[in-house]
Amino acid sequence: IAYKYATKLAKLPFVEAIFVTGSLSMNNCKKSDDIDFMIVTTPNTLWLTRFIVMMIFIKDRRFPGQKTAPDKICTNLWLDTNQLSITTRTLYHAHEILQAKCIFDCGNVQYQFLKQNSWVKEYLPTVYLSLLKLPSPNSILSNRFSQVGEGSRVRYFGIQILNYILFVLQYLYMKSKMT
Repeated sequence: IAYKYATKLAKLPFVEAIFVTGSLSMNNCKKSDDIDFMIVTTPNTLWLTRFIVMMIFIKDRRFPGQKTAPDKICTNLWLDTNQLSITTRTLYHAHEILQAKCIFDCGNVQYQFLKQNSWVKEYLPTVYLSLLKLPSPNSILSNRFSQVGEGSRVRYFGIQILNYILFVLQYLYMKSKMT
Protein backbone atom coordinates (compact mmCIF):
# COMPACT_ATOMS: atom_id res chain seq x y z
CA ILE A 1 0.00 0.00 0.00
CA ALA A 2 2.86 2.39 0.82
CA TYR A 3 4.47 1.71 -2.57
CA LYS A 4 1.12 2.32 -4.32
CA TYR A 5 0.82 5.75 -2.71
CA ALA A 6 4.51 6.52 -3.23
CA THR A 7 4.21 5.71 -6.94
CA LYS A 8 1.47 8.33 -7.26
CA LEU A 9 3.41 10.88 -5.19
CA ALA A 10 6.60 10.31 -7.21
CA LYS A 11 4.82 11.53 -10.34
CA LEU A 12 4.52 15.02 -8.89
CA PRO A 13 7.24 17.21 -10.41
CA PHE A 14 8.43 18.75 -7.13
CA VAL A 15 8.74 15.53 -5.09
CA GLU A 16 12.42 14.66 -4.78
CA ALA A 17 12.23 11.79 -2.26
CA ILE A 18 9.74 9.79 -0.23
CA PHE A 19 10.61 8.02 3.01
CA VAL A 20 8.45 5.64 5.04
CA THR A 21 8.71 6.48 8.75
CA GLY A 22 7.15 5.33 11.99
CA SER A 23 6.21 1.77 12.83
CA LEU A 24 5.98 0.69 9.18
CA SER A 25 9.63 1.58 8.60
CA MET A 26 10.51 -0.75 11.46
CA ASN A 27 8.22 -3.58 10.25
CA ASN A 28 6.36 -3.14 13.50
CA CYS A 29 2.93 -1.85 12.50
CA LYS A 30 -0.55 -3.04 13.35
CA LYS A 31 -3.40 -3.42 10.87
CA SER A 32 -5.01 -0.32 12.35
CA ASP A 33 -1.94 1.90 11.72
CA ASP A 34 -1.62 4.62 9.14
CA ILE A 35 1.27 4.94 6.68
CA ASP A 36 3.72 7.63 7.77
CA PHE A 37 5.62 9.44 5.03
CA MET A 38 8.40 12.00 5.04
CA ILE A 39 8.32 13.90 1.76
CA VAL A 40 11.25 15.91 0.45
CA THR A 41 10.55 18.56 -2.17
CA THR A 42 12.42 20.76 -4.59
CA PRO A 43 13.47 24.05 -2.91
CA ASN A 44 10.76 26.70 -2.60
CA THR A 45 7.96 24.29 -3.52
CA LEU A 46 7.21 22.59 -0.19
CA TRP A 47 3.91 24.37 0.49
CA LEU A 48 2.73 24.08 -3.09
CA THR A 49 3.56 20.37 -3.11
CA ARG A 50 1.92 19.88 0.29
CA PHE A 51 -1.27 21.53 -0.95
CA ILE A 52 -1.34 19.37 -4.10
CA VAL A 53 -0.73 16.19 -2.08
CA MET A 54 -3.49 17.07 0.39
CA MET A 55 -5.94 17.65 -2.47
CA ILE A 56 -4.99 14.54 -4.48
CA PHE A 57 -5.09 12.25 -1.47
CA ILE A 58 -8.04 13.84 0.33
CA LYS A 59 -9.84 10.48 0.62
CA ASP A 60 -6.68 8.55 1.41
CA ARG A 61 -5.09 10.69 4.10
CA ARG A 62 -5.28 10.75 7.84
CA PHE A 63 -6.88 13.87 9.26
CA PRO A 64 -5.86 15.58 12.52
CA GLY A 65 -7.66 14.08 15.49
CA GLN A 66 -8.36 10.69 13.93
CA LYS A 67 -7.51 8.00 16.47
CA THR A 68 -7.01 5.26 13.89
CA ALA A 69 -6.67 5.51 10.13
CA PRO A 70 -5.76 2.09 8.76
CA ASP A 71 -3.91 2.27 5.45
CA LYS A 72 -4.30 6.06 5.27
CA ILE A 73 -1.42 8.41 4.47
CA CYS A 74 0.01 10.57 7.22
CA THR A 75 2.54 13.01 5.80
CA ASN A 76 4.13 13.72 9.15
CA LEU A 77 7.33 15.39 7.99
CA TRP A 78 8.02 17.74 5.09
CA LEU A 79 11.48 18.94 4.08
CA ASP A 80 13.00 20.56 1.04
CA THR A 81 16.42 19.75 -0.36
CA ASN A 82 17.81 23.09 0.86
CA GLN A 83 17.06 22.15 4.48
CA LEU A 84 17.48 18.46 5.25
CA SER A 85 19.04 18.76 8.68
CA ILE A 86 17.03 18.01 11.81
CA THR A 87 18.08 20.43 14.53
CA THR A 88 16.80 18.60 17.60
CA ARG A 89 19.70 16.33 18.54
CA THR A 90 18.57 13.58 20.88
CA LEU A 91 18.83 9.80 20.85
CA TYR A 92 15.13 9.65 19.99
CA HIS A 93 15.56 11.92 16.96
CA ALA A 94 18.69 10.06 15.85
CA HIS A 95 16.71 6.80 15.96
CA GLU A 96 13.83 8.38 13.98
CA ILE A 97 16.21 9.66 11.30
CA LEU A 98 17.98 6.33 10.93
CA GLN A 99 14.80 4.27 10.82
CA ALA A 100 13.35 6.26 7.89
CA LYS A 101 13.33 4.04 4.79
CA CYS A 102 13.70 5.77 1.46
CA ILE A 103 11.37 4.27 -1.16
CA PHE A 104 11.77 6.94 -3.85
CA ASP A 105 14.79 9.13 -4.51
CA CYS A 106 15.16 11.41 -7.50
CA GLY A 107 18.61 12.82 -6.91
CA ASN A 108 20.56 11.10 -4.12
CA VAL A 109 18.45 12.80 -1.43
CA GLN A 110 18.77 9.85 0.96
CA TYR A 111 22.56 10.24 1.04
CA GLN A 112 22.29 14.03 1.42
CA PHE A 113 19.79 13.58 4.27
CA LEU A 114 22.17 11.25 6.10
CA LYS A 115 25.20 13.50 5.52
CA GLN A 116 23.36 16.62 6.74
CA ASN A 117 22.34 14.71 9.86
CA SER A 118 25.74 13.14 10.50
CA TRP A 119 25.41 14.13 14.16
CA VAL A 120 23.35 10.91 14.59
CA LYS A 121 26.60 8.89 14.55
CA GLU A 122 27.28 10.23 18.05
CA TYR A 123 24.34 8.09 19.21
CA LEU A 124 24.17 5.20 16.72
CA PRO A 125 27.44 5.05 14.76
CA THR A 126 27.13 1.49 13.42
CA VAL A 127 23.67 2.05 11.95
CA TYR A 128 24.68 5.41 10.48
CA LEU A 129 27.76 4.00 8.73
CA SER A 130 25.87 0.99 7.37
CA LEU A 131 23.13 3.22 5.92
CA LEU A 132 25.68 5.40 4.12
CA LYS A 133 26.73 2.32 2.14
CA LEU A 134 23.23 1.49 0.87
CA PRO A 135 22.32 2.34 -2.71
CA SER A 136 19.60 4.94 -3.09
CA PRO A 137 16.32 3.78 -4.66
CA ASN A 138 15.76 5.13 -8.17
CA SER A 139 19.13 6.87 -7.99
CA ILE A 140 19.50 6.64 -11.78
CA LEU A 141 16.65 9.14 -12.18
CA SER A 142 17.79 12.69 -12.73
CA ASN A 143 16.63 15.67 -10.74
CA ARG A 144 13.66 16.74 -12.85
CA PHE A 145 13.31 20.32 -11.69
CA SER A 146 16.88 21.52 -11.47
CA GLN A 147 17.28 21.01 -15.22
CA VAL A 148 14.92 23.81 -16.25
CA GLY A 149 16.33 26.19 -18.84
CA GLU A 150 16.94 29.93 -18.73
CA GLY A 151 13.46 30.66 -20.12
CA SER A 152 11.88 29.14 -17.03
CA ARG A 153 13.03 31.77 -14.52
CA VAL A 154 9.81 33.78 -14.70
CA ARG A 155 7.71 30.63 -14.32
CA TYR A 156 9.87 29.51 -11.38
CA PHE A 157 9.47 32.93 -9.73
CA GLY A 158 5.70 32.53 -10.11
CA ILE A 159 5.94 29.14 -8.43
CA GLN A 160 7.87 30.70 -5.53
CA ILE A 161 5.17 33.34 -5.06
CA LEU A 162 2.42 30.71 -5.22
CA ASN A 163 4.40 28.61 -2.72
CA TYR A 164 4.57 31.59 -0.32
CA ILE A 165 0.84 32.31 -0.64
CA LEU A 166 0.05 28.65 0.07
CA PHE A 167 2.42 28.75 3.07
CA VAL A 168 0.50 31.68 4.56
CA LEU A 169 -2.89 30.04 3.96
CA GLN A 170 -1.80 26.66 5.36
CA TYR A 171 -0.09 28.29 8.34
CA LEU A 172 -3.24 30.22 9.20
CA TYR A 173 -5.26 27.01 8.93
CA MET A 174 -2.81 25.02 11.09
CA LYS A 175 -2.06 27.73 13.66
CA SER A 176 -4.98 26.86 15.95
CA LYS A 177 -4.17 23.15 15.73
CA MET A 178 -0.47 23.41 16.65
CA THR A 179 0.58 21.99 19.99
